[in-house]
Amino acid sequence: MAIFRQDADFTKSVFSGVALFNSILFERDAKFGYAKFRGYSSFESAIFSGEDHFLNAIFSKTITFFKAIFRGNSDFRKVVSEGDTYFMEAKFNDGVTFQNATFKEIIVLSSTETVGIFNGWNSIKNNISCDETTYLNLIKNFKDHGLFNDADQCYFKYRCEYISSPLDWFGWITCGFGVRLDFIIGWSIIIIISF
Repeated sequence: MAIFRQDADFTKSVFSGVALFNSILFERDAKFGYAKFRGYSSFESAIFSGEDHFLNAIFSKTITFFKAIFRGNSDFRKVVSEGDTYFMEAKFNDGVTFQNATFKEIIVLSSTETVGIFNGWNSIKNNISCDETTYLNLIKNFKDHGLFNDADQCYFKYRCEYISSPLDWFGWITCGFGVRLDFIIGWSIIIIISF
């Protein structure tokens, strides 16, 4: 429950044990670039008022941002997370970037809200787990910011995870739920050759 009224600079810091930043208020920028978190790390209910930078940070164990609020731009570029990563009920008010981030275990975005742009879908798409609401919010976010390819990929992943009927299976096999052109071209070639 500490309050940092000025910039908090933990750049290149090494946290050897458990690092708990729960319910902390960062009134200005929070800098954790190139920091190494070797133990469990938690930013539960932390409030980042300025810009927060986790550029090139390394998390060796589980990291959680449960109910964290990011009011400024959030930079998670080139983050390496070797344990589970949780952003459950986190709120990104000004956008977040995950470009070139590496999540070796699952990243959970559950009931997460993103008002600003969400960058870096390609970096997290293989290790992500979302609830339906978060998937739909991400898809809308991508479309709102003109990232239509990311929106299509996110929609495809969402539909694959929530297949519930034979019609869903048919939609997946034949046209990739309408967002995978390669499925349609493949079936067209098969039909032409078979005739």
